[in-house]
Amino acid sequence: RLEEAPERWRGASPVNFVSERSPATFLISAASDSNESPEEKKQMMDAMMKAGAPCETIVLNLGRGHDNYLGVSEAWAFLARVLGE
Repeated sequence: RLEEAPERWRGASPVNFVSERSPATFLISAASDSNESPEEKKQMMDAMMKAGAPCETIVLNLGRGHDNYLGVSEAWAFLARVLGE
C-alpha cells in the first residue's frame, strides 16, 4: 500500500524516471481499466511531453479491458511517425 511505503512506490513508478533520453512511448489502455486511473496516464503523458520524449496515447472503450487487436493500427502508425518510415 502506498501509505505504508511511499518511497518504495515512487521507486517503482515509471513516471519518476522519464527524461529527455526516454524512448518513444505509446500508451494504450481500456476505459474500464481498474488498474490505472486516467490521472496516472495524464501524469505520464505530461512527464514525457515536459522531457521532450515522443509519447502518444489512446483509450479503448471496451467493456472488459484490452481485447483482440484493437489499437494495433494506431500503434503501427505511431512507430512509423517516430521512426520516420
